[in-house]
Amino acid sequence: MISIEDRLAAADAHREKGRVDSALMLYQLVLDVNPRNCEALKAVARIYAEQGRLAEALEAIGFVVAMVPDDVDGLTLLASYAEGAGDSARAAAALDQIVLLDPDGSSTALLRANRAADEGNFPAAERILVDALRQEPKNTAMIMALSRLYFAGGMSEDALSLAERAVSLAPEDGACLSLLASQLVTLGDHRGAIECYERALLAAPVDLVALVGLVECHASCGELSEARRLASRAIALRPDLLPAWRAYVRVEILRGEWETALKRFNEVARAHAKRVDALICLADCYRLAGDHAACLKLLQPLVGRSSLTPLQIQMADSLRRESALALGDFEAVLASVPGLDVLAASLVADEYRPVTVSIPATTTITEVMPLLRLTHLPKVERPVSWTGLDLFSDIASLAPGVAFKPVEPGQPVPPGLPLPALIGLADISAETLAAAIPYIEAPTDRREIWRAALAEFPRPHIALAWNASRPGLMLDDLAPILEGFPGTFIAVVWDEGRHQLRAFPQVIDAGAEITGLADVAAVLAESDLVLGPDCLPLHLAGAMGARGLALMQPDANWYWHERDSRSAWYPSIEVVRTQRVGHWAVRREDIIDSVGRRLTALTKDDGANPEDEEKTQREVA
Repeated sequence: MISIEDRLAAADAHREKGRVDSALMLYQLVLDVNPRNCEALKAVARIYAEQGRLAEALEAIGFVVAMVPDDVDGLTLLASYAEGAGDSARAAAALDQIVLLDPDGSSTALLRANRAADEGNFPAAERILVDALRQEPKNTAMIMALSRLYFAGGMSEDALSLAERAVSLAPEDGACLSLLASQLVTLGDHRGAIECYERALLAAPVDLVALVGLVECHASCGELSEARRLASRAIALRPDLLPAWRAYVRVEILRGEWETALKRFNEVARAHAKRVDALICLADCYRLAGDHAACLKLLQPLVGRSSLTPLQIQMADSLRRESALALGDFEAVLASVPGLDVLAASLVADEYRPVTVSIPATTTITEVMPLLRLTHLPKVERPVSWTGLDLFSDIASLAPGVAFKPVEPGQPVPPGLPLPALIGLADISAETLAAAIPYIEAPTDRREIWRAALAEFPRPHIALAWNASRPGLMLDDLAPILEGFPGTFIAVVWDEGRHQLRAFPQVIDAGAEITGLADVAAVLAESDLVLGPDCLPLHLAGAMGARGLALMQPDANWYWHERDSRSAWYPSIEVVRTQRVGHWAVRREDIIDSVGRRLTALTKDDGANPEDEEKTQREVA
C-alpha cells in the first residue's frame, strides 16, 4: 500500500512542476486517509489561496491552527489569508499570537511591518524590516517586503534596487522576478518587464500572475497577436481567473473586436463563484471599452452593501468615480468619495488646519494636470498646497497659484488629502472648470527665444505630438495631413518618440532643443494650434488656454470628457473621436479627413498671431 509520505512527496513533485490539479487531488487523497494531516492541509490552503479561493484557504488553514495553536507557519498563513479576505480582526488576532510565540522571527517581522504599513506608519514598517534584514540579509521575502514599501512610498530607485537584489539572490524565484517586473511596468519599462515575466514563467510555467503580466506588457508594446495568444492560454488554463479575463478583454479592445470578448466574459462573470469580484471586473472591462454608462449600471447594485470587503468597496468606488468623471456627472463623483461629508465637517471645524494634497507616487503628470487649477476648496473655504515627488516641480513652477513642496529624495510621499477628496471638496461644475482657465503660464523669456527661432517659418504654426509606441497614435498615422500643408508643423516630442521624425523631414524638430516643460509651454504659446493624442503637451495647451485639437478614441481618460465637442476640463481644446475603439493604424481613418478640414480652415484664418489673440482677450476682459 502506498504510504502517506509517498503520496505527499508525489503531490509536492506535481506542484513543483506546475501540475496543480494533480497535486490537489493527491493532497485530498492524503486527507481522506488522515483528515488531520497538517502538511496536506497547509498545501491545500496555499493552492486555494493562489487560485483566489480565500474562503476555502481560510477554512483549511483554520483546521491546522485549531489542531496546533502554536504552529507559527499556520498562523502566518491564517493572518495573510484573513487580511486578504477582509477579516482584519481575525488577522490581527493571528498576528498577536505569532508575536507571542516567535517575537524575533522573520514571519513576525513581516506581519508587523505589513500592519504598520496598512496603518500608514511608514517609518515603523521600514524600521522593522531594516532591523530584520540586519539579522537575515539574504532573506528574499524581507527584501521584497521592503521593496514594496519603498515603491508604495514613491522611493522607486531604492525599491528597484532591492527588487534587483532579491532577483540576484534568487534568480529563478518567480515571486522575485514578478515583483521586479511589476515595478518596471509601473515605471513604463514594459520591455524590461517582459524579460522578467518570461524568466518567471521559465521557473514556473503555470504561474498565471506572471502570464497575465506578460499579456499586459505585450499589449502595452502594441504586440497584440502575441498578447492575444497568451491571454487565450491564460483563460484556457483558468476559466475563472478574473485578471486573465480582464487582460483578454483589454487586448480585444485594442484590436477593435471587444464585443465578442465582453459577451464571453459576461457569461463567465454571471456564473462566477465570486459574484461581486466578477461584477467589479466586468464593470472595469466596460470602462476600458469606453462604455461608462454600462460600468455605472453594473456597479449600482453594490452601492451601500455592507457585505462588501474594504478592497471591494475601494475598487468599486474608484471605478464609479472614473466613469462618472468621464461622463461629466459630478454629483455621482461626490457620491463615490467615501467619508466626504465627515472630512469637510472636520476641516470646517478646524479652521487653522492646513490642507495639503498628497500626490501618490504612481500618479502620472497627466492625471494631476487637470486638477492643478483647484487651488481653493469652496466647501471648506480653504486654500490648498501640494506635495509629491520632485518630478512635479517643473509643472508647479509654471502654475503661479500653486504651492508645491517636493518630497526630499529617499523619503516617502507623506499622507495628505487624497485626489478623490480634492475633487469632492472643490465643488466642481462645468462652469467652474471653464472659469479657471488659464492656470499655466509659459515663461516670458522662453517665449521670446522660441518666437525668434520660429519667426522664419510660415504660419500657421501647428505644434505636433504623438505617442512613442503602439498601441498609441504614431506620427506615421498622421502622414496624410502632413503633405502639402502651407504652414509649419513643429514637433514638441522630446522623448524616444523623436526617432519617428526621420521619415518626415518637413516637420521641425523642436524637441531637439527642448530642455524642460518651460520650453514646451513656450513653443505651445507661440503656436496657432496644438494637435495630438492624450499627452502632456495637449494638457499644457489646455491649461494655458491655447487652441488645440485632441485626437481621441471612445475609451479616452476621464479628463477628456467633452461638451459640444469641447473638453470640459480644457475648453480651448476641441475633441475629435474615432467611431470605435481599436488599433490607431485602422481607426485613424475615422478622423483623418475631419482633422484635415480643420487645418484647412485654420490656414484660411491666416494663422493669427498668439500675441494678437492675447491682446484681443485682454480687451474683451
